[in-house]
Amino acid sequence: MPRSGSVWGARWIAALEARGPDFSRPIARARALSGAGHVAELTIAPGLATGRVMDRRGLKREVRMEIEQGEHLAAPAPVHSAQVEAFAARLERLLPTTDERLMFRCPCASGRPLCRHGAALSHALAAALDSDPTVLLELRGLPRAMSS
Repeated sequence: MPRSGSVWGARWIAALEARGPDFSRPIARARALSGAGHVAELTIAPGLATGRVMDRRGLKREVRMEIEQGEHLAAPAPVHSAQVEAFAARLERLLPTTDERLMFRCPCASGRPLCRHGAALSHALAAALDSDPTVLLELRGLPRAMSS
């Protein structure tokens, strides 16, 4: 899969890579694994992203990513075009930080905080953010609807 195509997908990947080599190495290696057909059934829910990742041997892995959610992360949607920049700054605060609890669960035996299957799920999530940055609101348990 090519690098993320928008600001938000790239920022998501950069936020994960900033967590150190336990994250940056698998993220780099999983770029190809996250390509067409290797990550299926990406589901976003408050505090959770899940998907099925097929590895190079054809094994399908159910992968989960859990992230903190809550009102303290609130990023209300813009009402007027003049508020878009402020909304982007608020959305930026929803990206994971290096000290925040972020947990990947995969049945593979890697024993690492982030395996290649979790990294592939992260790339699929970055692609979803490329299509619609408000996915980040849903992931953090906040309403995606624009307020009036």
